[in-house]
Amino acid sequence: MAEYTDAFSPIFQYFVHLLNVSNNELAVDIDELFKDSLVYFMLDNEQQRNKFIDLCKQIYLTIQARYADNIGVLKYADKTGFSVPSVLKIMLQKATNPAIADLDTWNVNVMFNRRNAENLTEKIKAISELRETGLGTDDTTAPFNPELVAKMIIRWVKGDKINAISSIHPHFTDNDADKRLTQFVSYMNQLRFKASWGLSALEGIVKGNEDEMKDSYIPSYVYYGVDNNPALAMRMLGIPRSLSLSLSQIITGSISDYSFTKLRNIINSLSLNDWDSLKPTRSKLSGEEWKHIVSILMK
Repeated sequence: MAEYTDAFSPIFQYFVHLLNVSNNELAVDIDELFKDSLVYFMLDNEQQRNKFIDLCKQIYLTIQARYADNIGVLKYADKTGFSVPSVLKIMLQKATNPAIADLDTWNVNVMFNRRNAENLTEKIKAISELRETGLGTDDTTAPFNPELVAKMIIRWVKGDKINAISSIHPHFTDNDADKRLTQFVSYMNQLRFKASWGLSALEGIVKGNEDEMKDSYIPSYVYYGVDNNPALAMRMLGIPRSLSLSLSQIITGSISDYSFTKLRNIINSLSLNDWDSLKPTRSKLSGEEWKHIVSILMK
């Protein structure tokens, strides 16, 4: 079952969920469950319907028998949305690769180190092997290179401009700057989604304890392109990435003391002088122009 077509993935994942919520007991009546499904009613005759039910039973019982002694695999697969084979790959990485298993490497300063991308590179390699992310298979857009991907993510998180980040990858070297940036922005949007999702699953399985994950924002940093919680709060409000760091200066205490409503009220009450002082360094836009942009984009 390690190899199967994508068409089977949803039903496999559904059975994983059923086994997980039933604590790996055959407490689910497959016959009755799937007789109410749309697929069952779309089949032409009774023979096809019976064959469909038999197939569902076989899949369910096979998954149950294979992972009866490893319910943890099913729990992680159900929780992350990744297939059982992918979860097993992550568990193997956890057991054999210190760059994945060492909890000290799941630190913002270590993972997003401009001078040494090795740590993040190892994690990118691991999630690129998971079929769900598609991270290592998007060769039509740009040849996959885990080290280059890691370096781009680090610079993205550190707030570098898109134009500078695009220069890292040799694929994006078109002389037409507009065309190059358009292609790269499309690529970067896919990359940040795939990488953040993969890192979230990887971190969850490596740490294992849900309580340990509550204060981890690494996947969100990758998705939004920031490296601290105040800037992340700004991004989650819809503030542009280039403004999020400077505008996050309005947070003067613990981030836990600020609700999104409170932050919106503070932003809406800023004077033009405040906007002039809080706008990004070297920005060609005035504080008033930034205020107008935020009034449109803020959620």
